Amino acid sequence: MRTRTACLLVISCFGSAAAQSPIGADLLVPLHGAPSDRSGELGTWAGGAGYKARFDGGFRFYPALGRDYPDHLPLAWETRSLTIGGVELVSGTPVEAQASDQRFEYRWGPVTEAYDVRSNGVEQTFVVAGRPSPAGELVVTGRVTTPLSANQQPARHTALMFCGPAGERILEYGAATAIDADGRRFPMTTSYDGESIRLALEESVVDAAVFPLIVDPVISTSVVAPVEEIAIAGSALGSSDPFWVTRTSAIAFTRIMTATDQDPVMYFCYEDFFTPRLVFADLSTAYGCEGISVSSHAVVAGTWPVGVGVAVMYEAVFERRYGSTRTDLLVFQQWSETTDAVNTGFTTVLAAAPGEHFRNPVIGGWSETDGRQIVVYDRSVGSSHHIGATLLTRVGLQLTTTVLANLATTAGEVEPALTRASPDGHWLVCWRSSAQDAIHAKRIDASGLVSLATAQLAHNPNSIHEDPRIAVVRDPQSSTLSYMLTYGTRPIGLGVNAIRARSFTWDGSASPPALGPARTLALGDIYRNQSLGSIADSQYLATFIEHQGTNQRGKAVRIGYSGGIIETFEPLPVGQRPFGLVADGVRASNGIDTFVCAYGAAASGAHPVYGSAIPLPSISYVHTFANSSCATIQDEEWSAALAGSRNFTIRLVSPTSPLLSTCAFGFSLNDISLVPLGMVGCTLLQPIVFSVPGTTVRFSLPDVPLFTGDLYSQWIYTEPGANPLGIVTNRVVHHFVE
Repeated sequence: MRTRTACLLVISCFGSAAAQSPIGADLLVPLHGAPSDRSGELGTWAGGAGYKARFDGGFRFYPALGRDYPDHLPLAWETRSLTIGGVELVSGTPVEAQASDQRFEYRWGPVTEAYDVRSNGVEQTFVVAGRPSPAGELVVTGRVTTPLSANQQPARHTALMFCGPAGERILEYGAATAIDADGRRFPMTTSYDGESIRLALEESVVDAAVFPLIVDPVISTSVVAPVEEIAIAGSALGSSDPFWVTRTSAIAFTRIMTATDQDPVMYFCYEDFFTPRLVFADLSTAYGCEGISVSSHAVVAGTWPVGVGVAVMYEAVFERRYGSTRTDLLVFQQWSETTDAVNTGFTTVLAAAPGEHFRNPVIGGWSETDGRQIVVYDRSVGSSHHIGATLLTRVGLQLTTTVLANLATTAGEVEPALTRASPDGHWLVCWRSSAQDAIHAKRIDASGLVSLATAQLAHNPNSIHEDPRIAVVRDPQSSTLSYMLTYGTRPIGLGVNAIRARSFTWDGSASPPALGPARTLALGDIYRNQSLGSIADSQYLATFIEHQGTNQRGKAVRIGYSGGIIETFEPLPVGQRPFGLVADGVRASNGIDTFVCAYGAAASGAHPVYGSAIPLPSISYVHTFANSSCATIQDEEWSAALAGSRNFTIRLVSPTSPLLSTCAFGFSLNDISLVPLGMVGCTLLQPIVFSVPGTTVRFSLPDVPLFTGDLYSQWIYTEPGANPLGIVTNRVVHHFVE
């Protein structure tokens, strides 16, 4: 499922708020090597809530500035000298070393220049192992290169403030302190001449200090309103295996560093979201990330390397934009059971040719039959836009990629959406055709063969159709596949904005799809369609953003098999403005449908990310018995009575096969005794509204018009010898349709 904004908090359909659990609250990213691209490794990076920093080949500090800044305003430090009593201690070229996940060192013999990553900045230290002879004043000099400006400053114990082009405070080089081996702290002076920073500790203090001696300034962001903007997100829920105690979710999002540089990160979170583990980060400045899609699938024993049994593999595809020259896609895969190490999974680059752009990627769930997967994307060259697709096939550690033929060849095809792999291993891809104001679809089978036929799912020459989302379910009885499409519409000229839903079936042949009516999920305001996930056997959860002037509200609707609304809810607390809504669901081993959701809550100066996993309220379905049975031995089975379900089923279970049987239904209970007919102990449901013959009864519970509330059922069937008539009734069952 494709998503275009950042994560959301889910609240139950009855309005009770789930606990907000922060994902990457401090955005502390440990030291890691960025994934390589065509030019090779992209450096050693780390970051915190308001910055990122590069450590190889010198130290560079990049404040997080947000989308209002076109370019970075970094500060680079180069150590030029460290002397005690005029004796130079840092001559030559230092040795680079990563001491830990949060510490990078340059070693100069008697001096270690180190950088410790903190959530609020980078602590720079110079550790001098011993006092040289003769002793004297300690002086550290570093050359500073930055587009930021700072006033020249005479030597004194103070911090240096670096400002942006409008004089706004951006970065602070903190007041330096020396700390000796006994823990005593000595203030140092800091001076700046416009090119170099000079830190000094007077001779008498150096003479009195117990070595090793540490020089300790802190470099941090100092923006008046720290920026933690989140742009894009995806989510996927993990295993439904009954042997798993907890399930893991994957949440990926992008932080906007500048207008042209966005950094993607991905976390694994347990079901409660209180224990996020960072598994992927790419903080390099070589490209910006403007699109993310996340998926997951079960990994069966023997499919993957030795030692990995039944598990879950998560996949994320990231759009990597190199300015206006090209846009590649990076596919990242990792197990949920792996350690907390960053970037230890598999990465694969889907490379675009020069001048070509792969945008708006969507990654689909793996085919359970042969471990294949599809990535679809906008494939743009100049003003020409098509829908591209790549088939991924993994055997053990080997991943091969096969570029498929363009799914669409008419100019103007954009915004692809993709189902998860269906039970028979195929995918359905739909997209927006801007040239024809329509939504089209093609089918891709498990081998990567693209259907020759193209289905038209929606078309109106007076409206613009956009942001399609698509999901698939399989009828458990007939194995028939059915699809649900949601999309936004904007009128051309007169009309109103809307979010629509349409159910359909299609086998990929030249025959047109069997389209249901276009149902309206929202009407009147400005909307942005967000996500669509299937639940149960024929129900779906759709989310969208509603814009009301400067306000934004997150909306979610549970819809039935024909696209009718069952219930609507607002999944965010009052007063929080979402800038994204993503949700993904799975049927758990206990039959509960759980939704993983994440959201970014737009706030003043900061946009935190939260996540939650909640059960759909309708799993509270229970049935009760309204009276007793007069059958000798009987039993029956029921499915959950969920409004909008295509597959409400009641089955009679009996040790003998009755010659005749029927199931009666009513909407109220006013039973009558059948004793006068010789049926001792038997009662009959009244009034009977309709009845269905057979031992298995299956029908739809309507979503248009919506049916909820009381539904009663009772079996009436033959049982020779039970009474003079040989006919019995069982218990009346009260189903409350939710």
